[in-house]
Amino acid sequence: MPAEYVSNCNLQRMHTLQLKSRARLFASLDNVEALPSLIEHADSKGLAVVPIGQGSNIVPAREVDALVVGLALQGQRVLDDSDDFIRLQVQAGENWHALVERCVAEHWYGLENLALIPGLVGAAPIQNIGAYGVEVASCVESVQIAPLDRRAIAGLASARGWQCNAQGIYSLTKQQCEFAYRDSLFKGALKGLCIVVSLVLRLSKRYQPELAYPALANHLGIAGRSNAALPCARQVFDAVVAIRREKLPDPARVPNAGSFFHNPVVSAALANELQQRHPALPMYAVPGATDKRKLAAAWLIEYCGFKGREGAAVGMYAKQALVLVNHQPGRASADDVLSLAAEIVKAVEAAFGVRLQREPELIGA
Repeated sequence: MPAEYVSNCNLQRMHTLQLKSRARLFASLDNVEALPSLIEHADSKGLAVVPIGQGSNIVPAREVDALVVGLALQGQRVLDDSDDFIRLQVQAGENWHALVERCVAEHWYGLENLALIPGLVGAAPIQNIGAYGVEVASCVESVQIAPLDRRAIAGLASARGWQCNAQGIYSLTKQQCEFAYRDSLFKGALKGLCIVVSLVLRLSKRYQPELAYPALANHLGIAGRSNAALPCARQVFDAVVAIRREKLPDPARVPNAGSFFHNPVVSAALANELQQRHPALPMYAVPGATDKRKLAAAWLIEYCGFKGREGAAVGMYAKQALVLVNHQPGRASADDVLSLAAEIVKAVEAAFGVRLQREPELIGA
């Protein structure tokens, strides 16, 4: 069925920050086989193709001169089921939180700490979403992509050994995805060249909870208790949901894009120096990097006086300084967001010598 194109499409309700934004063209993609015709149509108009999911991690420009494609690919399929693990293929348009909830109910373990993260499945490997001591990379076996630029993808695939099926869909192993903290190949060499269409998860049937994150352990009442009974996966899931709801605003009520900055990773030497000056500054170990520390960006931002500051179109949430919120939905624009972000980056760098990096992707600028 030919795609339906919407001209001058209002994007306000298509992303969680609800900024004033319009796209030159918009179309929905519910079948991968329709993608080539979408690309051809965009090429005929001289437009780039910009895929979006629920828009929970984007900052769209006031005018997005592109064909914005809303991902609506649906479906979940069990590929392998053994006593120890299950392999599950999930299409990119599935809701992430609903997937996590299903896995907990089915006793498929590994994702419970990632509950209530907004967005669709397709965004998970791009951002390597993480929370409460777990990253999605720990459960990803492979990621399937459809090329937006066939020539560029074919060249990369040949050089890197990616597998391609008869439908032109490439499959990248976990190692080929080059996952890192809030990062992946999809934000680097593959940015703008492909659409994530599905991923294959390898989930354990042997429950091994990750409870090292202090806020989670405290909520579960097991912090400092070596003899405490381990909570079940459902209890961990419920605890994560409760913590997130307490700290983070519901985008339907308070437009936001979640954590706006990455927690900065710095040298251990700089971290120690900062902790001597600011003993209350939270910092965390970086797995596999004993010479690095991760600082709490929210603390840095709050210290600089931005938490809950009012009087502007956008600001940092009163209960969580890391979350940028939109006080004027449909009126505030990307310019307002980027202006505040630049002010925060400048203040934090002046106070701590640490430069914050924006997490949401700017599109259309």
